Amino acid sequence: MENEKEHTLQRLRDREANLGQQSRELQSRILELEERCQGSAKKVLQDVAGGVASATTSKKMQEEATCSICLHLMAKPMSINCGHSYCRACRLRLLGLGSSSRSQLGTGTFSCPQCRAPFQRGSLRPNQQLGSLIAALRELEQELSRQEHGERLHLFCKDEGQLICWRCEHDPRHKGHATALVEDTAPATGKSPRKR
Repeated sequence: MENEKEHTLQRLRDREANLGQQSRELQSRILELEERCQGSAKKVLQDVAGGVASATTSKKMQEEATCSICLHLMAKPMSINCGHSYCRACRLRLLGLGSSSRSQLGTGTFSCPQCRAPFQRGSLRPNQQLGSLIAALRELEQELSRQEHGERLHLFCKDEGQLICWRCEHDPRHKGHATALVEDTAPATGKSPRKR
């Protein structure tokens, strides 16, 4: 019995150490992204488009800018005290759910979905630098799509809010997304769709 307790305690310590390491790595990545965002979003876009950053780096940046809740590039990213960021809508939706769907440590106190660090509801803050980086990544994706396929961007991806070509529609990034012809989309909204 005593041996089982020691074994269980050791497993818990190991898991705690592993989670701590993962948390430090994620915080380091966030700091790296925030440092990259210090310059203008245009500069980042020019550097990436100019070939300074490799395709691997671009993919890594996209992974870092992906919301861990909805698994899409973050829309209006919000940061919490631990440094993790999420889509504004995803984070607010989680805060508004019943107690069975969130970790509530006290009145108005919640846990980060990634590292379980506590934070107050009022500590959510917009991460404008990450938002600028994501906008630059979306523009880069559009440029790469045009360069890659050489096709006219005549479809509007409703899920991503961006113009795409017919080849992009079949790309895994847009698979299963709702799309419409640009001509059909513009009159319905009263404004033309934005390019990504």
